[in-house]
Amino acid sequence: MAIIRDHRYFDVSFVPEKLLHRDDALKALFAHFEPCLKDPTFSTCGIVQGPFGVGRTSLTKFFGREIERKAEELSSAVKYVHVPSRDIISRLKYVHVSCWAVRSFHGIMLEVIKAINPSFPERGYSPEELIRHLDRELKEKNMHVIVCLDDADYLINACGAYPFYELSRFGEYAKESRLSVITVIRDPKSLSKLDDPTLSTLKRWHIYLKPYTSSQLADILMERAKRGLRKGSYTDEVIRYIADKAETDGQGAARYAIMVLYEAALKAEMDGCNMIYPNHVRLAAFEYDKLWPIEEVKEKMKNATLHEKLLLLAIARYMKNRPEACYAPTGEIKEAYHVVCEEFGQKPQGHTRLWQMLRELSHLGLIRKKKARYGRGMTSLISLEFPPEDVETFLVEELRGK
Repeated sequence: MAIIRDHRYFDVSFVPEKLLHRDDALKALFAHFEPCLKDPTFSTCGIVQGPFGVGRTSLTKFFGREIERKAEELSSAVKYVHVPSRDIISRLKYVHVSCWAVRSFHGIMLEVIKAINPSFPERGYSPEELIRHLDRELKEKNMHVIVCLDDADYLINACGAYPFYELSRFGEYAKESRLSVITVIRDPKSLSKLDDPTLSTLKRWHIYLKPYTSSQLADILMERAKRGLRKGSYTDEVIRYIADKAETDGQGAARYAIMVLYEAALKAEMDGCNMIYPNHVRLAAFEYDKLWPIEEVKEKMKNATLHEKLLLLAIARYMKNRPEACYAPTGEIKEAYHVVCEEFGQKPQGHTRLWQMLRELSHLGLIRKKKARYGRGMTSLISLEFPPEDVETFLVEELRGK
């Protein structure tokens, strides 16, 4: 049975209708650019910065779509009001340029002009001629253009300060500036390659996007799951489990979380399952990170004690026998550990030592621990970070000396 209803909702280029947990950043962008809606000669430049996967592209594309919509509404409304046409913008255009793909000033200028005039030829113009042509187009159409330089780190490394200086000083060529710039970067160290005059013009304001928290990631994943997956093919627990992994393993990146959900859904379909299980998530996460799970387990367990191996085996078997479980209460893990100790003729370690071993396995990255409400009180929940069948096979062979 198909689990994925619509693949589009998991594509990296998808921009949602509602942007979750970026309200402050979105409000800041609108505050900086709102004057452009009323005065086409008002320009501003600023920086949006954040690490991988925190929504820099989604934020700026969402903003671009919404500010174009607002400009259209404003333009329609003032047609019935007696206002000098020079004082009201007739059109605002947002142009999103991927600097990963376009790494020259000439290329950027062509992208901007062709967004305004699709029939403009791609060859035969110098950068200076392109600047003059853009200025003429904007004045004739009484327009303002917002240029977003996404992944600008690539452009800085390829060209240095030149493109940024030219764009940020556009008004000096045109006598009036009808062009604003949003520079989107991942690494703040990239800015050190720009000279002070360029940076001072480019960085009139700075918006930093923090990594998402687990609860924020769960909200984002739930929204994508509702739209892109079949109802009943996932549980709240699986969504939270992916969000927990993305907060730590993915450094709070929504892109990581969304791709793990998507890959887990694909794996569930390939296995012929009618829903996503935790082990599909584990395998998807390792595939995303391009890791070979069991080899990493072997490396991490190289110096483990006998009882740490027995405890990890108990956790693996617990998860294997309960494929729908993302986490297990420590009380049930303790019982499973006692059963394994009996199987291998070992006396179980005491409560304090058990906690020390859990802490060590967590430190090694083999398990995940978190506090949660359980029954009437609080307990620690344990999750295995690796495919339980592979872990069990390796540890049984290890413990039996095969």
